[in-house]
Amino acid sequence: MKQADKVAVVTGGSRGIGAAIARKLASQGAQVVIVYRSNQQQAEHVVADIISQGGKAAAYAADVSQEQDVRDALSAIATRFGRIDILINNAGVFEGRSLADVDAEHIARVFNGNMGSMLLMTRHALPFFPEHGGRIVNLSSNLIYSPRIGTAIYSPSKAAPHRWPAAKAVANGTPLGRVAQPEDIADVVAFLASEDARWITGRTLLTDGGLTDAL
Repeated sequence: MKQADKVAVVTGGSRGIGAAIARKLASQGAQVVIVYRSNQQQAEHVVADIISQGGKAAAYAADVSQEQDVRDALSAIATRFGRIDILINNAGVFEGRSLADVDAEHIARVFNGNMGSMLLMTRHALPFFPEHGGRIVNLSSNLIYSPRIGTAIYSPSKAAPHRWPAAKAVANGTPLGRVAQPEDIADVVAFLASEDARWITGRTLLTDGGLTDAL
């Protein structure tokens, strides 16, 4: 199986996209850890559903915008599972407000929930990654390209995670340190040609092992 026995942490995994990601990774053999803020019942429902399908899953409560919560949750996860192979930064905050209604608390809450949470989770998860690395996936929003009324703070808060991975990758040693092999490109093409890529259209996918970001 594609993700056999890998430990995958999914923030905001109790519902919606996060729950779907958790179920998908579990179906591919990963040991899935759902991190949720408050909806324990829904998180436990997703875990039970995964286990009923023969998968492995657990749930931990944490407000991922709070550093101590992040530290405690990741430490507990690493103690139980031994490592972290995959981190899916899915949790986020959406509060629609016009610019006239924005205040400092709103700005802090939205930016901490959407950008701060990714920074904290990534910063404190990295020590638990295998020596040869793992995978970090950050979810953003199409509203960074086409903002709507009421997204004066939300749209820029989701734009930051769109560019931050490039800076993080360079800081942590990307490019990947080798010349691309034909199979590297073939795997990406096979994905784009499959039904797994059904929600991607009209996009250019840069596949260069991080070389462009390092220039």
